[in-house]
Amino acid sequence: MNLEIIEKHFGLHLEKYWQLSDIAPFLFVYIELLLVFKNELSQVELNVVLERQKQLRGEEFADDGFDELMNLSRKEVDRDIGNNTSTTRKGMLNRLLFCALLDTEENDFFYLTEPVFEFVRKMEISPDQLKRILESAFVGLKI
Repeated sequence: MNLEIIEKHFGLHLEKYWQLSDIAPFLFVYIELLLVFKNELSQVELNVVLERQKQLRGEEFADDGFDELMNLSRKEVDRDIGNNTSTTRKGMLNRLLFCALLDTEENDFFYLTEPVFEFVRKMEISPDQLKRILESAFVGLKI
């Protein structure tokens, strides 16, 4: 299976079943994609990502560093865009980190979906790995 087929099935699933008010599945996808590259994250970033995962699962979590990392990540995203370095590995990881820390009420559909597939292409995630991550995050999605 190739990435274009996955993207098409994913888009059709979202059109039919997904509600714009529920971005938690996207946040789980961002987190899972980041964890594939956990060795490229700082210990602080990794800790915050793991705590964010707990938070989204409804588990007890420590939110130490969430706001600080979100603000820092936002500044780096802006800097990467300004310096035209947003498609470097570091830029892509930072952008996905920023997305993983978004409030659960983000409502810009493009802002939610576009980072997933751009990241997957740039970071060379296998289609099978993406399929597994998407199907685990979005209830009822079968690709």
